[in-house]
Amino acid sequence: MVPPALPLAEKLGITMAVEVHAGMSFDHPLTAAWIEQMRDLDNPHVGLVVDFGIYCHRYPEIATNYFRAQGLNEDVVEYIADIYASGSDGRRAFPRATGEENRDAYEFPEELTRLFKSPVDEVYATNASGYENTSLDTLDEYLPWIKSFHAKFWEMVPDGVGGYQDASIDYPAVVARLKQLDYDGYLCSEYEGQRFIIPGDPIPDVEQLTRHQQMLQALINGE
Repeated sequence: MVPPALPLAEKLGITMAVEVHAGMSFDHPLTAAWIEQMRDLDNPHVGLVVDFGIYCHRYPEIATNYFRAQGLNEDVVEYIADIYASGSDGRRAFPRATGEENRDAYEFPEELTRLFKSPVDEVYATNASGYENTSLDTLDEYLPWIKSFHAKFWEMVPDGVGGYQDASIDYPAVVARLKQLDYDGYLCSEYEGQRFIIPGDPIPDVEQLTRHQQMLQALINGE
C-alpha cells in the first residue's frame, strides 16, 4: 500500500509513519517488515513514531497498585519485578503461544504459573508484555527515520528533574540521548495512568500532564 500512496503523500506534504509501540518494538516481525520497506523506499515521507513505552525498565507502580486492589498475589509482583531488575522485560520473558487458537496467549514458565492464585495474577503477567526494556542504542540507529515521539508516562511522582519523575522510564537518560543526537522534533506527552485509577477515584489528568511538561522542560533546558 505504501509505494502507491507515496506520490499523494508527497503532494499533500504528509508522512506515513508506523508507531513503534511496547509489545511491538523494533525487532517485532511486523515492525521489522515496515522498517525493511522504509529503508528500501528511503523517502522522507515514510518513517517511524516511537513510543517511550519501549524504554520501560520497571512495571508501572500505579498499574501494580490497581491490580493489588483486585487481589494480586505479591509473589507474582516480586517475580516480574526481578525480570526487569535483570535488564529484561515481559515480552522477552514470556513469548507468545503458538497456534492460531492461542494467538492472544503467552507461554509462562511453570515457576510463575504456580504463583497464579486468581485470574488477576495472569492478567498482570500478561500486561508485562506491554512494558518493554529496549536499549537506547536503537535511537542512534533509527533517529534519521523518527518523525516524533510519544512521550509515554503512567504516574508523575515527586522527586526527579523539575520536581517530578515517572519511575518506570528513565527520562533523564532518554532525553540526554536525544540531545546528544541533536534531535529537534516533538515529544508528545501521552498520559496512560488514567486506565489504572481505582474506580470512583478522580483522574488527575491535568495535574499529571502539568507535571510531565514541567519535567520535560527542565530536562530539555538542562535545569
